[in-house]
Amino acid sequence: MNTVIVRRAIRGLGNLVLRPYPIAGTTAQQREGIKYMWYDLLFANMSVAFFAEFLTLYILELGGTTSVIGTMTSASNAMALLGPIVGATLVARSGKRKIWVLIGPGSIGRLTLLLSAITPLFCSGSTAVLIVVVLTCIRNLAGTMSSPPGTSLQGDILPPGIRSRWNSLSMVAANAITVIVVPLTGWLIRVISGVAGYQVALGIATVLGFVATSFYARIPEPESAEGPRQRTPECAKGRSSLAAVFHDQRFMLYCGVMFVWSFGQQLSAPFFTVYMRESLGLSVETIAWLATGTAVVNVGALIGAGRLVNDRTAPKMTAIGMLLVPLMPIAWYLAADAWGVLAAKSYGVIAWALVNVSNLPLILAITPRELRSRYIAVLNVFSATAAIIVPIPAAWIYDQYGFKTNLLLSAAGRGVAGILYLIMYLRGSFRRTFDELPEDQAVARPALSTGARHRA
Repeated sequence: MNTVIVRRAIRGLGNLVLRPYPIAGTTAQQREGIKYMWYDLLFANMSVAFFAEFLTLYILELGGTTSVIGTMTSASNAMALLGPIVGATLVARSGKRKIWVLIGPGSIGRLTLLLSAITPLFCSGSTAVLIVVVLTCIRNLAGTMSSPPGTSLQGDILPPGIRSRWNSLSMVAANAITVIVVPLTGWLIRVISGVAGYQVALGIATVLGFVATSFYARIPEPESAEGPRQRTPECAKGRSSLAAVFHDQRFMLYCGVMFVWSFGQQLSAPFFTVYMRESLGLSVETIAWLATGTAVVNVGALIGAGRLVNDRTAPKMTAIGMLLVPLMPIAWYLAADAWGVLAAKSYGVIAWALVNVSNLPLILAITPRELRSRYIAVLNVFSATAAIIVPIPAAWIYDQYGFKTNLLLSAAGRGVAGILYLIMYLRGSFRRTFDELPEDQAVARPALSTGARHRA
């Protein structure tokens, strides 16, 4: 009897780790895709946890400066402006999606990690800094190129009804991994010490990343509604697919709000780690433990958000979250030590949880399958444009007036975006979605998505 209980407990624990994702209402092909998406997610997040929190510190260790970090962020975001356009174009011309994810972050992105790790073996000083910055920009280009095809593929694999839960569980898993991996990485860097510690962390991230790629390659790809053979009703009327996206006034208003949101974010986002290290004097190990503590809080926040958000309430929860997030920079403004930073970061992840969990179901609901990659590309271009133009002046503000000025300006920008989104929500802009329309009406929807017709 005891053996049976132990076996059941082990089996239950295995299912909790390896198969916690929802599968209600899915086909056999979708279940297969969800399984390999989950394994890819686990290893990809392990890879990210080994370098994301430490890349800025690595550049500083190599001799980089605050201005270099700001310039890198702007240049990297410039790549993010180009990437989605390239990704959407490749999908439109080929009708394929998985292959572009495999080529982008799955291959090029992971290779740049390896090259970043070995760069100090061949050069040093400003040359090494420049090479790592360029590789970071290339990795960002590869990653953002995969956003339209990757999200489009997710839309086909994840049916409406389980998207919010999947998004919540995936982020819970990512943060649980962060809780384990980030302090381990911080300890590893400290023990090895100097540049070599960062190199080892990047090397491990590379290996884990390629394991994730091997799982993503096994995802069965459903037949795409996008591609050169698909002739949408909008195109039949003589309107290009891209023009159809710009004709959707509701979506363009949403893009405008996201532009302001991204603008507010970028006023402070590139400099949190620099501020902790240079202004507050926190050690690398302390920064790692703060990231771990925040991740623990984030797990609870995401579980709670997952219970609050379902596909139909995603627009409402986004509105609430976007009104709470602008208070996060204010919490950072008041932080004076590690405990204050932990409190500010913890509030931030709680506020962001509603926005993050709602994001995937909201985007998939307001974009049609036949044009989804192009819709997502346009949205990413708006956000990336703000991300390009802000970091360099934000770095100047940081140098001239201090990070607290950045924080106040960031709070103001995010607050304006939150109010604009709230107005859209109260006016009924998200009342109807493509998921609620018959499939033969889905692409005709952009022409009906604004004004009195939409509010009716």
